[in-house]
Amino acid sequence: MSGNDHQAVALAPAVAQAVPAIFEAAIAVNHDARAHVVPEVMIPLVSAYREVELIKARVDAVAAKVRAEQGVALDFRLGVMVETPRAALRAGDLAASSAFLSFGTNDLTQYALAIDRQNPVLAPEADSLHPAVLKLIDLTVRGAHAHGRWVGVCGGIAGDAFGAALLAGLGVDELSMTPRDIPPVKARLRAGAQADFAALARPGKCLQHMIARTRTPRERPAHCRVFGNLPAGDRITDVDAVGIHRRRG
Repeated sequence: MSGNDHQAVALAPAVAQAVPAIFEAAIAVNHDARAHVVPEVMIPLVSAYREVELIKARVDAVAAKVRAEQGVALDFRLGVMVETPRAALRAGDLAASSAFLSFGTNDLTQYALAIDRQNPVLAPEADSLHPAVLKLIDLTVRGAHAHGRWVGVCGGIAGDAFGAALLAGLGVDELSMTPRDIPPVKARLRAGAQADFAALARPGKCLQHMIARTRTPRERPAHCRVFGNLPAGDRITDVDAVGIHRRRG
């Protein structure tokens, strides 16, 4: 059994227990509220295409069983959490077999920088705005959008006003944050245009904002070297409690 197979087996109990409850809750809401809720299931710590296919087969089987038991139609979306450098580097492959990609930036930062967030000495260096982390986000967004998939971010950086603006500039489509972070993020995103946010990720434009956030002096110049020009043709259409929502074109 390969490592990818082991990951699918490890997640099997969660699929068997949690996914049916999610699907049944969605069906109940659709029936009681006459709504059309499409539940979204995210696979954590994915790093390879085969993992997605194996877990997807299990989720499809659960959905078929729930449909048969409830006697109703059920739509759902299966997404992948990008929490490791390997997943970010293979984002195009993962996007091809999933409906969306979602970052867990706290874990991605920990693995990309080889910093244990639980270590009191090392934890202060776990900066989600580090050039290495931002480059992985950039690569993932490009890989996902190439397959027409949207990209979300959850984690501390999404709830930071500057971080949210930078993520929007990188092309991230949805942000998830704690309720207390919503007002300043909404204000920051509504105050700017997509072209302004995209400029934050261009060489020479982000230095004055990011230099103060870099904890290692020798890395300061790198912040503005890691990105090329990004297209500014997207338009942010709404900002609400869920995050930013973007339409293309």
